[in-house]
Amino acid sequence: MSQPTDSTNMKQLDEALNSPGQLGVRQLVGQLPEDVPNLVWRSRLNERLAQSQQQSRRRRLVLRVKWGGFAATAGLAATMGLILLSRPAITPALDVSQEPGIEAAMITAHREADSAMDVSSATVSESFVAHRSKAETPPFQWSEADLEAL
Repeated sequence: MSQPTDSTNMKQLDEALNSPGQLGVRQLVGQLPEDVPNLVWRSRLNERLAQSQQQSRRRRLVLRVKWGGFAATAGLAATMGLILLSRPAITPALDVSQEPGIEAAMITAHREADSAMDVSSATVSESFVAHRSKAETPPFQWSEADLEAL
């Protein structure tokens, strides 16, 4: 129903409200006994409402905990799956030292020197010295001309 904006609409509404049908309804409603709920009834109603609210809170909390744990577990599983699937495949190292050739000799020498450096601290490893003594390569002899050039 639209709101009246001018005085003619207000007059029409007043006339409609003062009609005999509206006056009869007004009289019937006025004759009804006033029903005021007593305080005991209202207190019981409040207790029931508080109890149902606590139960619904508990249910919501239980659902949150259950679904929260499920979501955390699913997230962890998905993360672990992604980590495991995205890792590059580990291929076994090719043992070149078994093959003859200069490459094998270079790799073997590098591995021995590297392991000697890992094992020793400030001194040379005994295994490295023993390996070098087997080869018995004479130390380089510097000549006077070489020393003067430095």
